[in-house]
Amino acid sequence: MNQFRALLFICITIVTGCSSSKKISSSELRGRTLPALPTSQITIPVKIYMRPLLNVMDSTTSKEFTNEKWPDYTETSCDFRYKYRFVRSPFTFNCINNKVTIGFRGYYQIAGSKRICAFDKQVSPWVGGSCGFGNEPLRKVDLTIGSLMQLFPNHQIRTITRLENSTVFDKCEVTLLQTDITTQVLDSIKSSIDSYCIVFDNFVQTINNNNLLQQWRNGGNRVMPISKYGYLNLNPTQFYISSFNSSRDTLIFSIGFSGTPRFSSDSIRIVNNLKLPTVTNVVSSQGINTYLDALYEYRFLNQLLNDSLRNKPFEVEGRTFIIKNISVGGDNSGKINIDVSFTGN
Repeated sequence: MNQFRALLFICITIVTGCSSSKKISSSELRGRTLPALPTSQITIPVKIYMRPLLNVMDSTTSKEFTNEKWPDYTETSCDFRYKYRFVRSPFTFNCINNKVTIGFRGYYQIAGSKRICAFDKQVSPWVGGSCGFGNEPLRKVDLTIGSLMQLFPNHQIRTITRLENSTVFDKCEVTLLQTDITTQVLDSIKSSIDSYCIVFDNFVQTINNNNLLQQWRNGGNRVMPISKYGYLNLNPTQFYISSFNSSRDTLIFSIGFSGTPRFSSDSIRIVNNLKLPTVTNVVSSQGINTYLDALYEYRFLNQLLNDSLRNKPFEVEGRTFIIKNISVGGDNSGKINIDVSFTGN
């Protein structure tokens, strides 16, 4: 009961203490103008578990490479033919300072044949050699694809993806008529992998040119509705995004912005038509340090409060009262009047 009496006393004190009808001059009103708020800074750490994305990438990328006519030979000239099959393992993922490394182990078998030709006509039978066929195990090679991500101030990403390294564990050496066919076949395998690298870079560029992203870049600052609580313009002056790094299967980075967010009950009041700021890789300390500039009409506040509290029962020490109406207004002395009507015992 004491809590109920205290609540009633506080409401009466607010209403009676803020009900002055004293007039105030325009010079006094200017003296009460609030100073500009400090710039807000929000930096949020982000962690993305990459295994599901890697599984998608793994399932949409060929697990086997072969020559065009496999299991038959591909003849590149009158005196040379070859065939190969290359099977890869699942991908591994690593990222250090925007440098993405995707690795996998390959298992391959190759076969080739040479013969002597004169005037583009055969003059000797095929002489062949192979590795990984019959009872021989497939040969092993570890391959590494590197992709360097670059974030530009104009909100675009560019990747440079290349096959960077190959480590052969049990090299297959087939030399026919003084020709090393192993090198020729492995070069063909690498060429196939390079084509996937080019496709990936082109895919990223396609994302950059997406119509929705283009509209976002060109649209500038936007006023966003915040449910029933009014409107918000973040007013960013700088975007931040840190370098990308990984820990096991998790990609780690931070994103943030600095600016002067504004709330309002009227969306038109916070429209400024400014362009979006650039992006930088310099990230401030993590956390949220924000100041919110709010400009609300009393009519909007009254509606919001009554929609949330009207006819809602509140229990205090076993007794119940129901708020029937709340009215908020201001006076010329810079104070707020709050009128609370309620029923109950």
